[in-house]
Amino acid sequence: MTASTTLRLAAMYTTNPRRQMAGFSLIELLVALGVGILALLAVTTALVNADQQRRVTVSGGDAQSTGILSSYLVERDIRMAGFGMSGLAALSCNTLTYNDSTVTTGAQTISNFGPFRITAGANANTPDTLTIRYSTSSQRPAGAALTSTYTAPGTTVAVANRTGFCAGDVVLIAQQGNATCTLGQLSASPATGAGNMTLAAGNTATVSPCLGVARTRYSPAGTQVYATNAQVYNLGQQSVVANSNFLVTNVYTVANNLLTQNGAAIAENVVNFKVQLLGDTTNSGTTAAWTGAQPNSLATWQQVRAIRMAIVVRSPTQEKATVSPASLALWDNAPAAYTMTLSATQQRYRYKVYQTIVPLRNLIWTTNGGIL
Repeated sequence: MTASTTLRLAAMYTTNPRRQMAGFSLIELLVALGVGILALLAVTTALVNADQQRRVTVSGGDAQSTGILSSYLVERDIRMAGFGMSGLAALSCNTLTYNDSTVTTGAQTISNFGPFRITAGANANTPDTLTIRYSTSSQRPAGAALTSTYTAPGTTVAVANRTGFCAGDVVLIAQQGNATCTLGQLSASPATGAGNMTLAAGNTATVSPCLGVARTRYSPAGTQVYATNAQVYNLGQQSVVANSNFLVTNVYTVANNLLTQNGAAIAENVVNFKVQLLGDTTNSGTTAAWTGAQPNSLATWQQVRAIRMAIVVRSPTQEKATVSPASLALWDNAPAAYTMTLSATQQRYRYKVYQTIVPLRNLIWTTNGGIL
């Protein structure tokens, strides 16, 4: 190997200091930056999608919890409807009473007395109002028959069996065929002999030994005659509901996206509440139809078999795009009267309809079992 060849090889393997210090070229930087941006975009998109899915899942879970809980609470009360007061004599009667509350004082008449009352909303988007009534007396689920004629507003009532009655209890005196019932309050524990019980006279407050406090008094108003075998129903101790005339009265409706019971919120993000009745319209036991009409006579009360309700729950989060249809049927094959119409803004929320059918067991036993 010659000296010149050796020098050329040495030059080839000698590091160029300027080349070593040159770094990345502009093209290399742009390529690296583009790759980084694409990777960042992919990660960001994945995170955004995951967060959206999380919000949908969480809001769906919240809606499900709300729907299940609210359906359970209302269903439990509907099953109690008419307990202790669903005798045929008590259905649809006009009830005379007296109220000493500071809001409405004096004689009053409760029209079309019954286990429940449905006040229908003006349209499919307007919630219904459902009022449930039942006795709080666990000792007296059925009426007690009069053993002698009672004339209201007398103070002595004679019944065949006084079990389950206590001073302070509100009682309903009714007779089948008499369109007028009388609401009174026992002022003393059942007396010995002759099955006598004492009703409070007018303007007399009663302190209940069963409850320990005085409640609104009831004085039978007007002259009414009830023959032997008329029924005395024990509605239990006076309700804590302000200005209530009977026991128990729970009112369910929707206001400001809240399902309420007697005005107190029990569920959030509820936008609608609709109720229908299942009636045996031909009294055949085989023909049934759903209706939103309130029973207004003994005949129509005897046809009622069940209540179905639809509770519409809305997700708390408004989406950026439309996620719900323009119409929302509350039941399968629901008519227009039970199909909600959603605006463009409302369609950006997610909705879930919770449907429940509740048999009215106390009313069924009463109207089909021959209970007076």
